[in-house]
Amino acid sequence: MRPTNAVALGLGTILVLWKTPKRSGVIYVIGVLAVFVPWTLVTYHYYGTLLQPYDRATKLGLPSTFFESVAAQLVSPSRGLLIFSPIVLVGLAGLLIARRQKALTPLDVLSAVAIPCYLIVIALFPVWWAGTSFGPRFMTETLPFFLVLSIPFVDWVVAWRADKPDNRPPLYRVGVIGLVVVLAFSVFVNAQGALLSSTICWNLKAPGGVASVDKDPARAWSWSNPQFVYGVRAIGSEGLGAAITRCPSGTPIP
Repeated sequence: MRPTNAVALGLGTILVLWKTPKRSGVIYVIGVLAVFVPWTLVTYHYYGTLLQPYDRATKLGLPSTFFESVAAQLVSPSRGLLIFSPIVLVGLAGLLIARRQKALTPLDVLSAVAIPCYLIVIALFPVWWAGTSFGPRFMTETLPFFLVLSIPFVDWVVAWRADKPDNRPPLYRVGVIGLVVVLAFSVFVNAQGALLSSTICWNLKAPGGVASVDKDPARAWSWSNPQFVYGVRAIGSEGLGAAITRCPSGTPIP
């Protein structure tokens, strides 16, 4: 688990203790302690402290890149969640539908609060470009919450689909077309990361004096050489077999 999962634990604990009977809350706390206590004892045994170095809050602060990080996690061409997985917009549509129908559940509220909380915590970490990775590495933990929020939208589509075509409003067609487009684009982008080894090579030092992303984080904002199409470009320049198995020619692997 990453340290940022403390957000989910904290909000989940509030929800359980608020919305469940007292007996269920006690069982929940016992379950948490059954994991937390042994983990803490093992950590103290090996590190002499209650938290591992990786988990310490000293790694966080209010860096000058805070607002840049917030923007990068959402719309950077090489790290932005909305660029790599625009399917998450379905979650926003679901939240609006549930709110309009006055059908928000406590879990919906938790999910809607968790996403910006994660974004804030991530932006407190100075390495906002997420090192050598593919896409929105830091924002992957928000995907379960987007899934929860998308349920009202899916229900809305299914309900309208049950009607005769003549009874479906234009908004239904717009919603379905939009869903297909963002889903297809999300699969197209992420399939590169899953199938093409060359995609990770975007992070490395390249010919022509291009520094690695760790040396030059500003590369994460480059629209002329974005990671979300790097695999496709590698196929065009090197061929499919090379794009699957290795970096483009001239890109050293450390």
